[in-house]
Amino acid sequence: MIGEKIAKIMSEIEPIIKTEEDANGEYKSPKIDKIMMMVQPLLIKYKVAVIPASILNVLPQGNKVYLSMKYYFIDLDSSDKDYIEVEIPGSGFDEKGGREVFAALTRNI
Repeated sequence: MIGEKIAKIMSEIEPIIKTEEDANGEYKSPKIDKIMMMVQPLLIKYKVAVIPASILNVLPQGNKVYLSMKYYFIDLDSSDKDYIEVEIPGSGFDEKGGREVFAALTRNI
């Protein structure tokens, strides 16, 4: 069951330290590459796929954009491909303008 697999993955993730400051120095966030280095092997170990499904909302504000995306977390061992649907917010910034959505999708701020 997908819920049980996610609980196992969560139990093996170390505390995540917020070290990256945003472009304005207003707040800190964790480094996405560090999170991925922790999570990816656990997704493989427990045979869970994370599939981006769609962009739900996009709110442009100058050279920044805020968006939310729908993802599916799928249990690859399940014969009926048990899954949960999750909405995850994101934001992006592009100093020159025009690539804010790409920055949000790749978490390049």
